[in-house]
Amino acid sequence: MPAAVVATTDEYEAWYSSLEAAEQAAVINVVTKLKVLGYELAAPHSSAREGTDLPLRELRPKQGPAANRLRLRPSAAGCSRG
Repeated sequence: MPAAVVATTDEYEAWYSSLEAAEQAAVINVVTKLKVLGYELAAPHSSAREGTDLPLRELRPKQGPAANRLRLRPSAAGCSRG
C-alpha cells in the first residue's frame, strides 16, 4: 500500500494544540491511517473535495458533521495539509 508523507504547518500545529484531548486523538487516528494508506484512504475517513480544479482531499477525524476536517493537497513529497 502506498504510504504518504504528511507535512504540517505552523498554522496546523497551533490549531491542533487548541483541540481537546479526544479531538486530538481523532485527528492522530485519521492522520496515521493516511500515512499508512496514502490516497487509498477511502470514505468515511477521506473524500475528494468538489468544486475545485485542484486535487484536494478532506480528512474526517469523525463521521457526521464535524468542525475538525482537514484539507489536504498533494505535494512533491507526498501529502500536506492545505
